[in-house]
Amino acid sequence: MIRSLGEALARFAGRWVPDPFSIALTLTVLSLLAAWAFTGLGPLELAGLWGGRVRDGALLPGEQGLWRLLEFAMQMCLILVTGHALASSRPVRALVGRLAAVPRTARQAVALTALTAMLAALVNWGLGLVVGALTAREVGLAARRRGLRVHYPLLGAAGYAGLMVWHGGLSGSAPLTVTQEGKLAALLGDPTLPPIPLGETLFSPMNLTVTAALLIAAPALLALMLPRDPAQIVEVDPAVAPEEAVVNNGVRRIRVEVGADPVPGDRGEPGGSPQRLPGPELPEIGRSRRISLFTAASEPPPAAAAAPTTPAERLDRSRLLAFVVGGLGLAYLVRYLGLIGWDKADLNSVNLLFLSLGLLLHASPVAYGAAIADAARGASGIILQFPFYAGIMGVMALSGLLEDVARAVVDVSGPLSYGPLTFASAGAVNLFVPSGGGQWAIQGPLVLDAARALDVPLGKAVMAFSYGDEWTNMLQPFWALPLLAITGLTARDLIGYTAALMLLSAPIYLGALLVF
Repeated sequence: MIRSLGEALARFAGRWVPDPFSIALTLTVLSLLAAWAFTGLGPLELAGLWGGRVRDGALLPGEQGLWRLLEFAMQMCLILVTGHALASSRPVRALVGRLAAVPRTARQAVALTALTAMLAALVNWGLGLVVGALTAREVGLAARRRGLRVHYPLLGAAGYAGLMVWHGGLSGSAPLTVTQEGKLAALLGDPTLPPIPLGETLFSPMNLTVTAALLIAAPALLALMLPRDPAQIVEVDPAVAPEEAVVNNGVRRIRVEVGADPVPGDRGEPGGSPQRLPGPELPEIGRSRRISLFTAASEPPPAAAAAPTTPAERLDRSRLLAFVVGGLGLAYLVRYLGLIGWDKADLNSVNLLFLSLGLLLHASPVAYGAAIADAARGASGIILQFPFYAGIMGVMALSGLLEDVARAVVDVSGPLSYGPLTFASAGAVNLFVPSGGGQWAIQGPLVLDAARALDVPLGKAVMAFSYGDEWTNMLQPFWALPLLAITGLTARDLIGYTAALMLLSAPIYLGALLVF
């Protein structure tokens, strides 16, 4: 049944799921239509909410529509690029390479990829996304070299599974935000409210149970979706030339256009190293397609560089300089968190941690700069799409649409049903506003007001929201953009499998919200 569900949804996604940017534009139109239908506001008023309200010749603070999340967008980009740069450092790459050689069966390969991505995402969502993508790619390549038939789109879905647990981990936006002094009081307009400690959210018995259950269930469910028919298995092939046949022994392969001379020994024999494969995605050809895989993490070790001859070159390659500044960042972070409390770590703390670790693990400032430049490619989709989702947030929040949703939850909720209904409403809103922190900034006060009205613990309310937000990430491909860039897959390749995982995991979330 699990395999059949995955295959059915994969076929549906292959036909009906468009590009993520097209999804963002479609959701923009739908949010405007919904606000027009349910709030009574006219088209010009809604356009003002989308772009930002203007008064006395200036955009009103907090009502800036398209531009209201620029600070948060920068935080998200930094989380992504610093996590990517850390994941592409030699120690982390070596670990990923060793992991890729572990699986002996196709199901083990899928399960290992999912578990690795989820464990990394619990530390940091950006790290989990990039490590998941690199693991999926390297496991696919290693399996191909050993003759192990692994369904590459399913590996990509497994690499994205970390986004289903991230909001219950150490970079969870909502749980970290409410630990900050004054944030909760400002959200609810009550200066007497103290912060909510992580012991009531991330480290609560409920969240630890949900996280443990997902770490077991998600890899197992994805492994059970592996296609049984060999003709349905799509493999990544790092060395097949464009003129070669794409069907071999009934197995359909993804053809790859190699943009450089292949590394000696890298035509499927053991010991070959993956070659960097730069270039744009190539057009579809028949039932196959040629994909260029490009990521610095797959580059072979460069040849020994000439010794620096100028003071500037010596400074650029100074390991000591990177080590001193990276150490300075870690020392400050230890002191800062020691003073405010380790359970009050916020997004800036996470960014500083990964920035400092990246400097320490890369060979020099110039090497780290190159890793950041490579990582920034994966952030292009976020940069392009974030303003549109901010505009959607402006329409939904300032039109009163989100408030209507929250009121509806309160009207039909009791203390027992509040958790599941908040989970469902947060999941629905996440499809339109796929940003945990951005969504919390708008929906958080409404969620907490409803919890107080129903005498539900605020920590549980925060986690009910967090679970709904991360749950529908499996249906919304916005955060998969960096993974798609690294693996060479498209959104329609993996959304069918992640949607099946979303449906099958719902009882874990709902059961915990009802029991605890």
